[in-house]
Amino acid sequence: MTSLADQLIQAMRATDSTKMCITAPAVGGFNGYQPAMQFTVEFLKSSDDDGKQAGEKRRAAESEQAETGADGKRRRVTKVRRSKNKVVDYSATLENYAKRIRALPAEDFAEFADAYLTDYKLHNTSRTDDPPTTHVYLLAQIAEEHKHKARGFVSSNKKDGKYIEALPDGLLRPEEGGTAKLVYVGDKNQFTGQTVSKWSVRREDKVIVATVPGAASATE
Repeated sequence: MTSLADQLIQAMRATDSTKMCITAPAVGGFNGYQPAMQFTVEFLKSSDDDGKQAGEKRRAAESEQAETGADGKRRRVTKVRRSKNKVVDYSATLENYAKRIRALPAEDFAEFADAYLTDYKLHNTSRTDDPPTTHVYLLAQIAEEHKHKARGFVSSNKKDGKYIEALPDGLLRPEEGGTAKLVYVGDKNQFTGQTVSKWSVRREDKVIVATVPGAASATE
């Protein structure tokens, strides 16, 4: 059954009117008698300017976030969007990374021998990327300099519970029932519970550069 409110709206649209006269019939009897009543309902149409102002107010309200002060009281503060005026210079970062990794003892690289290096970003990268987009290929090169050659590279990413990249030659990961040797060399992944690898790029390796004039560059 259509509600009274829906009927009013439909009638208003059909007649292109903003006013509607409504009659309420008499109800009850004796002491509970309620006489018939007639009243007019007026619908206010907002102009385009009113709609824009309402939208701006709504966006302003959504941009606010709650903040708890030292006294424990909740306060409303306006969330300020900051422009990204600094980025990581990955080429310079890898130079720092290479210096640090090459300084490690040769025996530390033994785990890479005949292993597949794995990271969550590898399915989106290539050895030929210029500038480079991952540290993994550089790490394999340094390991080979220490006489420990990796067998290959494979992504750690999964989709619908399955790895998006399979190992070559029919090899399987240990969790797939195989015996392939893998070494994770990436960052921490909170979604999978993966801990950070000692072979990942560290904060001290990163070189930050300005994208706008006047912003200072720095090494993290």
